[in-house]
Amino acid sequence: MSAATLGANTVEGYVTNAAIGDMYEIQAAEIALERSQNAEVRELAQMIHDDHTAASEAMGQIVQSGQIDAELPTELDERRQGLIDNLRDADNFDEVYIDQQVAAHEEALTLHRGFADHDDAPELAAHAAEVSGPIEMHLERARALND
Repeated sequence: MSAATLGANTVEGYVTNAAIGDMYEIQAAEIALERSQNAEVRELAQMIHDDHTAASEAMGQIVQSGQIDAELPTELDERRQGLIDNLRDADNFDEVYIDQQVAAHEEALTLHRGFADHDDAPELAAHAAEVSGPIEMHLERARALND
């Protein structure tokens, strides 16, 4: 069972996986904006950075409102830190970044779609449904760049 599938089953799991996913996306996009010379990759990275920053802030407000019982993580998990480390060290940067983005956005879409119908946390479910659209757009753009 993937983290995305597991995370879609509980409020705490969803919050943790969504927050870590956003942190990874923001950091990866910042690296791409520093390292990539490809205008299309940079455009995608900027869109990902902006959208995941907004998603992270919105979820933070939900969690901090006290309406749900969950805590936001403050650092990446080991797997995503490894992805960031690989990205920083990549010789073929654009290829590694785009490959990571396709995989990460497939996982994120599974997570958010899987939580979007949870009745026990309607404000989080609405958030999951709302962010699914931009995530799907990022995935489509990353796949197009991968081709």
